[in-house]
Amino acid sequence: MRIQKVSLLRPAKFADRFLRKGTLTDGEEVKSFYKGIRDMLVITNKRIITIDKKGLTGKKQAYISTPFDQIVSYAIVTAGEFNLESDVNIYISGLGYIQANILRPTSNIDNLVNILNELLFK
Repeated sequence: MRIQKVSLLRPAKFADRFLRKGTLTDGEEVKSFYKGIRDMLVITNKRIITIDKKGLTGKKQAYISTPFDQIVSYAIVTAGEFNLESDVNIYISGLGYIQANILRPTSNIDNLVNILNELLFK
């Protein structure tokens, strides 16, 4: 069961204005940030946060915050010749999975994989 999908993401420079005030805790630092036209994926040293903007204006937002100890695995499907994006599925214990679509080039997904490996399997 997919619990959230964030789409059209590319690596970007993180700015505090992208998140609601109070989302990050004391001592939490952003390791990687992906931004789409509306959606976002934030990886910190403590958790993964996905933001899915809803509606015409995007004022309604669905935030899912997943601590690393709840992540059981992840899967990657790289972009094919005619595909525009690679998919990353992050499986969460007892809930389902979060799907993130990372736009081409396929190398855009490399930093995400390295950070997931570092934080999940150290």
